Amino acid sequence: MIHDTIYCFFFVGGHHSNFNNNLVITKPDSGQCIGVGPFLKHLGDSFYRNTCFLMGESGEHAGAVAQCDPAFMSLSNNFYSTKTGNASLMCGRDEIPIVDLKRTNNVEHGSKVGVLPPKPQILSLMKRHLHHIFDSSFLYSEIALES
Repeated sequence: MIHDTIYCFFFVGGHHSNFNNNLVITKPDSGQCIGVGPFLKHLGDSFYRNTCFLMGESGEHAGAVAQCDPAFMSLSNNFYSTKTGNASLMCGRDEIPIVDLKRTNNVEHGSKVGVLPPKPQILSLMKRHLHHIFDSSFLYSEIALES
């Protein structure tokens, strides 16, 4: 289980991994929030209650998941932040906006997308996340409420 951490790169999942309550910050020139390959049914990863900042030229592409299907992967209550306030996920071969994934693929329930906050606010969130590492509920709920 990977939780309550700050990442400055994208995560590549493994069998039955739980990736939750993390702050993911991409590199300024490229990066993704998530990258997950295929699984057997009911053996996939869980990716929930994470906050991801797609910085600089990272664009709106939040990442890639081989199977955007709740039988293979659990995605929910995440917050994605980009320069434009739009983000999408590559689901298999289809690029789908995060805001449409609940309707189209029955994943990303409760997930939100917003505009990147100013860099001082991102730095402040990083510091507070490190200081409150054991209070895993504060980061997602605070960011999501601000958007």
